[in-house]
Amino acid sequence: CGPPAPPPPPLGARLYWARRLARCILRKVANLDTSLLFWQPVSAEAVPTYREWVAQPIDFQTIRKRLVDGASPFEAGDAYLPEDLALDLDLMFRNCFHFNGEQGFIGTYAKKIKRGADAAIERSKRTHPHLWGLRELLAAADRDDENAAFHAAAETDPCVMGYVHWTFPDQTVEDQYPSYLMARGL
Repeated sequence: CGPPAPPPPPLGARLYWARRLARCILRKVANLDTSLLFWQPVSAEAVPTYREWVAQPIDFQTIRKRLVDGASPFEAGDAYLPEDLALDLDLMFRNCFHFNGEQGFIGTYAKKIKRGADAAIERSKRTHPHLWGLRELLAAADRDDENAAFHAAAETDPCVMGYVHWTFPDQTVEDQYPSYLMARGL
């Protein structure tokens, strides 16, 4: 009873907002690390045995780089989505617990951040379920139609429109989009 549910937004638009969601979650989780322990890769000079214990090291800087490098939205293997972020955060904490243990100072500190990360991820799954699980849909998508929908979503983003700034090579495509819009209008 009542009006029918509106159709879901196009995949391209969902992909745009999923990438924004991943950036938002990463920012929230990184801000929980007030001691900056997870902000950069573990230095081989400071901890020479770390690579012997941890096969796949990861940190916020590496995750941020993956998000930036996954800037080509319709390369299904390259698009960095919220589920990729959840897997990377889980790997980061598992690495920490494996190397440091869970009971010491660093393990206890990491558990606190992990609780916050898990809460942020679960909250986003509840509030934005349509932005999760896009990988399979992306693999079967019509690239041209979804590419147009991706750019249309970016053009309607209130955080993007009307704001132009200098861009740098390490910025994500969403941060560079205002400059792209300005150049496109010229």
